[in-house]
Amino acid sequence: TTFTKEPLSRGRHFAGKMSADLQWMILRNNSCFLLRNQGTTFTKEPLNLAGRHSFKHSGLVNKKAIGVTADPKGKGVVLTTKKDKVCK
Repeated sequence: TTFTKEPLSRGRHFAGKMSADLQWMILRNNSCFLLRNQGTTFTKEPLNLAGRHSFKHSGLVNKKAIGVTADPKGKGVVLTTKKDKVCK
């Protein structure tokens, strides 16, 4: 593994440089989307269709994710897909 000492600018995302496992280790206990109720943990992540708080269902750390929301005009649903960001 190589590390660079470049400063991160505001518009630059470093999440692409971390593995999904490392991102999950950081987010699994510290997320604003967590809902804990009677020993069960759920999540309100936008790209998590199952609502379960697990690595498999997480829309934040996985490269491919799908989200479904209601259309703002009230005519059907909007399907949202997550694209893989390419860092150069």
